[in-house]
Amino acid sequence: MTIPGNKEEFLVWPPMGIGIAAFVGVTFMDAFATYNLTIQNIEGSSVIAAYLFPIAMGIGIAFRLAGKYWLGFGWLAFLAYISELLIKLFSISGVMGNVYTLFISCALMFATQSIYLYFKRFGISSN
Repeated sequence: MTIPGNKEEFLVWPPMGIGIAAFVGVTFMDAFATYNLTIQNIEGSSVIAAYLFPIAMGIGIAFRLAGKYWLGFGWLAFLAYISELLIKLFSISGVMGNVYTLFISCALMFATQSIYLYFKRFGISSN
């Protein structure tokens, strides 16, 4: 990886990444504890399927994509995560619980796609 022509832009990414990682790290346990409780309140759902389906779908979709899109899917995962935190501020009963699970499932799917494409981009994957 070479340093881009605009060195100032290159210097922005590490602090931004650390800030995002710190924010997600602080809110992660609470968000997924609420996700588990919300899944248990939805009739006919299982915790295993709630985690397995978005991860499998993320890998399945990312399998055919080029590795250069990894950062875009990372930002989509972060935006979906922020959205589910905003939904959490509202009531988690009824419809809002379903919307909450949708956003966190999308965040899981996009994060899985981003990680898979990152490995694919830098030659760590078999594809």
